[in-house]
Amino acid sequence: HFSWIVGGSGQTSTGSYSIIGGGVGNNISGAFGVIGGGNRNTALTRHGFIGNGSANTVSGSSYSTVLNGKRNSSKNSYATVINGIRNTANTFSSQVLNGKNNIANGRYSTIANGIRNTVSSTNGLILQGQLNVVSKNYASIINGLGNVSSGVGSITLNGKFNTASNNYSVIGNGT
Repeated sequence: HFSWIVGGSGQTSTGSYSIIGGGVGNNISGAFGVIGGGNRNTALTRHGFIGNGSANTVSGSSYSTVLNGKRNSSKNSYATVINGIRNTANTFSSQVLNGKNNIANGRYSTIANGIRNTVSSTNGLILQGQLNVVSKNYASIINGLGNVSSGVGSITLNGKFNTASNNYSVIGNGT
């Protein structure tokens, strides 16, 4: 098995054909893994990729990615976290783009920015906001605080503590 450590200190690479570019205390155990730099990043899966950052983890199935940030986790095939703090992409092809403490639990789900948002459905979407929850397939929340989209294809646009529970319903602002 071949693995490469280009620079840095305290690096560990036990995955076949893996590479660590630099940094401090990074670890790769999955084959074909890449860690570009940073510190205390861990790639446990085949084809796992961490660009940079601190204490980020890719695990689970293959092709998980974390590009940057701190304490982010990508835990399934094609799941991606791009920047932020303590964001988690748990399911197949889910993604979190920046923010803090966001969790993408649905297949093909997306959270773009915000704080403590959760998507637990297929193709769910949250753009910005805080403490928002999408729990049905194809539902969305765009900004706001404490909103819930729990109807299939429902949309909540801004506002506070609104619930779109009927299928294909829309709430546009309000409290």
